[in-house]
Amino acid sequence: MKKKNYERKMLVTLAALMVLVGCWTALGASAEEPVVSEAALVAEAEALAAEQAAMEAEALAAAEQAAAEQAAKEAAEQAAAEQAAAEQAAKEAAEKAAAEETNETETVEAVEAKEETEEIEATENTEVTEETEATENTEVTEVTEETEVTEESEEAEKIEAEEELVDIEEYETPLAIGAFLYRYQKNADGSLALDENGNPIALLEEGQDVPKTWLRDENGALILDRNGNPVATQTVPANAMYVQTLRDRVNPERSIDIYVSFGGDAVVGSTASFSAVLNGYDGLVYSLQWQQSDDGSNWENLAAANNAQLDVVTSEENMYDFWRVQVTITDVLG
Repeated sequence: MKKKNYERKMLVTLAALMVLVGCWTALGASAEEPVVSEAALVAEAEALAAEQAAMEAEALAAAEQAAAEQAAKEAAEQAAAEQAAAEQAAKEAAEKAAAEETNETETVEAVEAKEETEEIEATENTEVTEETEATENTEVTEVTEETEVTEESEEAEKIEAEEELVDIEEYETPLAIGAFLYRYQKNADGSLALDENGNPIALLEEGQDVPKTWLRDENGALILDRNGNPVATQTVPANAMYVQTLRDRVNPERSIDIYVSFGGDAVVGSTASFSAVLNGYDGLVYSLQWQQSDDGSNWENLAAANNAQLDVVTSEENMYDFWRVQVTITDVLG
């Protein structure tokens, strides 16, 4: 009996030891660090790379979309500018065509009036031939007297027109370059058409200089030649660009408009032509002097540069220089 009890106790003790060993093994296994395989690390790196590539693709797509929108905007603006230029050209062409039609109408009317006058004169001559000798003598005498009066009238008109033409030809323009002849737009009634500034509208040929000022009287009214056209006194080249307006320090009513044009492309070695258009200096005695500066503060007079136009050959040395024109009025009280 004792032996059996001893064996039973041994078995119980052994079972307890096995339980303790099992618990210890379980505890040791749970305390170990988790093992991450190399394949899992590669998969995680690839996932991160894919996410980075997706972000970069999204940013690139956004940049391309912005560039496309900007290009579309610029194309729309360019198309609008071209359309505006086309409309302006069409408007100018229509105005030119209307002016030419008006001139043609006036010419036709003048020819018809001349033909009618010649027909009336022919009829009168026939009637004179059919009259009696006494009547013919009387009429011939009257016709002779009328012819003499007409010739005297025509001679007086001719002298008056020549005097007017001489006055215009002898007029010394502010630029001392004489008068320029142009054709001008007329209204339906034959009067001179004016723009919103009260200046005549010249009908220019391709490449023809653009008139900027005209001969006026002391009241500012245009002086017309015997053909009813104004007389241009200052012009600028057809391709000239407006630069700025200089105001007279003594009298702000007087000003100088500066224009520049190039014989070709505006590159080093090309010729830049500056033009000065004077406003409000009529009747004054003055002189012009072009000046040059490399800093915009210290100015030097250019030799023999005393006309309204200055030609400068551009170079690397002067491409950043400044130019201006100085007006010296002899009559300081003017």
